[in-house]
Amino acid sequence: MNQNLKAFKKGQSGNPGGRPRGYHEFAARARDMSMEGIEQLYTFAKDKRLGVPVRILAWKTIFERGFGKAVQPIALGPAVEDEALVHARALLQDEIEINKKGSPDHE
Repeated sequence: MNQNLKAFKKGQSGNPGGRPRGYHEFAARARDMSMEGIEQLYTFAKDKRLGVPVRILAWKTIFERGFGKAVQPIALGPAVEDEALVHARALLQDEIEINKKGSPDHE
């Protein structure tokens, strides 16, 4: 482990100084320039003289700005998922049986 990296003390923030100075001003200026940036990206996306990778990147950026980045699902393999479900079902069934035996109606 790098000697400069230390674990945080319990209850201590990993960023005690908060956001850096000027962050809010920078974000506000970026929002003010958003429309101009989108228009420039649209110009790039439509310009057939530019290479295909540049045009695709421009469209991708426009879509991500408008709709958000695509969700990247993390899937468990069927074997792991099935095994977990079987285990959970068995635990639930055991709990049901225990509760039945302890109820006064069970005889």
